[in-house]
Amino acid sequence: MSAEPIDDDNPIEAILLTGFPNPERIGCLAPDVIEALGQKKLPREDPAWRHIWNCSPCFKAFKVIRDRRLAEVEHTQKRRGRFKLIAAVAAGLVILLSAYFFGMPRFRTPVEAAVIPIDLTNAGIERGSSNPENGPTLAELPKATVKLRIFLPRTSKAGRYMIAILKSKTEDAAVALGSALAAPNGENQGLLVALDLDLSTAEVGRYFLATRLLEAGQDASYYYPVIIVAK
Repeated sequence: MSAEPIDDDNPIEAILLTGFPNPERIGCLAPDVIEALGQKKLPREDPAWRHIWNCSPCFKAFKVIRDRRLAEVEHTQKRRGRFKLIAAVAAGLVILLSAYFFGMPRFRTPVEAAVIPIDLTNAGIERGSSNPENGPTLAELPKATVKLRIFLPRTSKAGRYMIAILKSKTEDAAVALGSALAAPNGENQGLLVALDLDLSTAEVGRYFLATRLLEAGQDASYYYPVIIVAK
């Protein structure tokens, strides 16, 4: 016999409530023992359980105490469930408010990248150190993501080009790097390389725009002075 039948419509409980009358209350349990049974404070091997299952008056008193305890447990569980729901909703509100006040990227208004044309058609294609370190710059680039439209020198070959922004011609470290295919430019029958570069982390100052044809046997890079300015 289970120590704790629970269901209200359990036929076993219906039998226990009426099937074992004990009008003389022979061997009935003391109230504190029945209380301990109802509060589930006595182990299953305690002999008091045997009497409970064979005495309808004692079982009736036990059932009142046990049902009250089970109702309190159910109420506590429901309160905890409501608390968890409220906590989850509150956490969601905190995230939404944080996103609103601190500007998560997905809520920011998109900023259109600036289109920067750089005309190299008449800039020549002298290599490396032949370009003056302190000569005039060919373009001003803002500290931001930019859409470069580079018109290559007239004698340039078709293919994929690497485009880099370098602080120095003697250092390989680039502040921005990308590649794109050179496409025919209908305006002057030359070639155009279009790509986006992120310059938002670069410091303001002079740089070199480096171009290089990514093709077997081509290892020459060409440098053109540019300047990065604050937005």
